[in-house]
Amino acid sequence: MKLLFRIIGVTLLIGLSFIAGTFYDDLSYFWRKPVVVHITNESEQPLKSIVISYSGNKTKGAIKVEPETSEKVKTIRFYQAGEGSFTMEVELENGTVLKNNEGYIEGGYSFNKVVTATEIKNK
Repeated sequence: MKLLFRIIGVTLLIGLSFIAGTFYDDLSYFWRKPVVVHITNESEQPLKSIVISYSGNKTKGAIKVEPETSEKVKTIRFYQAGEGSFTMEVELENGTVLKNNEGYIEGGYSFNKVVTATEIKNK
């Protein structure tokens, strides 16, 4: 009889541990830091649109921004759960599309990108 209670107790303890871990993982989104991308326009023409596509273990998405024509610096923030990567695509006013692939990212990372007439480079 004691063995049965021990088995039930251990099973309940293991089950509660998994449930607590799941709740912790879900609630931890509240204090995660965003990925921050600062984009500086040095192309001498307005940016028509900026698209950032990101993916990782638990998150995947795309952000499209149409900046004001007078903005020289645009900051975009997004949340990445765990490890991932992102790509950035910028369309200039003349229709030129520039692409940039960023490697490894995590929440809290910050990037400074410079858009020129021919490329997107790291600052």
